[in-house]
Amino acid sequence: MSSFSWTLTSGAGTRSARGDLDALTRFVGDADLPGVLAADWIVDLLLADGFENGQAAHHHDVGGESWILMVRPLGDSDRQ
Repeated sequence: MSSFSWTLTSGAGTRSARGDLDALTRFVGDADLPGVLAADWIVDLLLADGFENGQAAHHHDVGGESWILMVRPLGDSDRQ
């Protein structure tokens, strides 16, 4: 099972967590972000972008509402 850590920065502040893909998808869905696509679409887009520099990011900046979600895969030594 793949594990990830993520950080969401928005007007409401910064929140971080870690878990599997299901936990990440729930986190995005529960965040109630403005202008957001379906949560599973955002997660799929992040994974499709790959982790060329060790992380992937989704940045939303439309209609005055801005947020960014940074995700990185956890290696075996990072998992708890």
